[in-house]
Amino acid sequence: MLVMLPGMFIAMGSMVYMKKLEKSMVVQIGMVIYIIGSLLFQFSPATIMSLLLTATFIKGIGFGYVGIMIFSMIADCVDYGAHLTGKQQGGIIFSATTFVQKAVSGLGAAGLSAVLIYINFIPDSIGLQTVETVAGLKFLNGIFPAILGITVFFLMFKYPLSKKEIANLNPINQ
Repeated sequence: MLVMLPGMFIAMGSMVYMKKLEKSMVVQIGMVIYIIGSLLFQFSPATIMSLLLTATFIKGIGFGYVGIMIFSMIADCVDYGAHLTGKQQGGIIFSATTFVQKAVSGLGAAGLSAVLIYINFIPDSIGLQTVETVAGLKFLNGIFPAILGITVFFLMFKYPLSKKEIANLNPINQ
């Protein structure tokens, strides 16, 4: 996480240049960067730590774009829902989003623990891992996130709320 964080800050700082793009496109750009970092991690030799750290930094840039845009897109969905129903339900939607994030984090940690047991990961023994364990760790940081990134990339084609539609919902934004 310490290596991803500077990349995430770079993404935050460059958001000013992304304002003209649709939010779904910014997420897609972030996912492409994240996928590149994930694949670089997967196909880098496990013995070249600088390359693995560089790949992780690149993943952080991509993840930064997504992290910023997701909350903005949720706010757009709240506004759209209020437009359709006449009811402002932002509180329940944002609290439900927080609950789902916490639940998924817990399930993800449990799943990760199960996978680490399955691949015979030995804690505090970085240099003593088997070839299979190293391959499993690279899969967890390379191919698996790349697959998730590809999924998100294509799901963004289905995101229906453009800047123009959101601006038309609220006369203040026009």
